[in-house]
Amino acid sequence: MKTVRHAGRFMGKVQGVGFRVFVQGVAQELGFTGWVKNMPDGSVVMEAQGDEARFGELKSRIQEGNGFCKVEHMTFDFCKNVEGETGFEVRK
Repeated sequence: MKTVRHAGRFMGKVQGVGFRVFVQGVAQELGFTGWVKNMPDGSVVMEAQGDEARFGELKSRIQEGNGFCKVEHMTFDFCKNVEGETGFEVRK
């Protein structure tokens, strides 16, 4: 297993619809650590770290949404791994 970390940004109907908690649940289910946070511009950002082979599934599940949100655009970039991180949190 190769561990990698991605920084993601999501735009669309992603605030006020349970999106952060949804992302947290999916990430935890797939074994990722990291965090997710609302931004003042209406987007949501996250950093997720885990098995490189599972990132495609994470991205597609987030794109599908929770029935209340609508991801219209998302971007991902590699970033530096965080050693010792153990959970996936919703940040304020």
